[in-house]
Amino acid sequence: MENLANIHNKMGVKAVEYGIAGEALFHTVQKCIGPTEFTPDVGAGWTKIYSKFLKYLIPYVVRFELEHKAQSKAIAWKREHGDGDAPHDMFTKHEGVSMSAPV
Repeated sequence: MENLANIHNKMGVKAVEYGIAGEALFHTVQKCIGPTEFTPDVGAGWTKIYSKFLKYLIPYVVRFELEHKAQSKAIAWKREHGDGDAPHDMFTKHEGVSMSAPV
C-alpha cells in the first residue's frame, strides 16, 4: 500500500481526491453493470472494499502531504499549469520518499 501511495503522491494526488475517485468508480460500476445488477448489496460491497482500501492508503498520503507540503503544492501546481513558467525554487525532487507505516 505504501508503494501505491508513493506513486500517487508523486503524481500530486491529494487525500481528498480519493473520495472523488471513489464516487466516480461507484458511478462507473453502476452504469457498466446496470441498475438491476447493482443492487444495494453490491453497492454496499463496493463501499466496504473501497473503504478498506482507503483505511490503509490515506494515512500514507496524509503523512506525505504533511511532511512534504512544499513538494505537494509544487506537484499540484505542475499538474494544473504544466512545466511552463513555474517559480524555479518551487520544485524540489522527492523521488525515493519512503514513509513508515502509520502509528
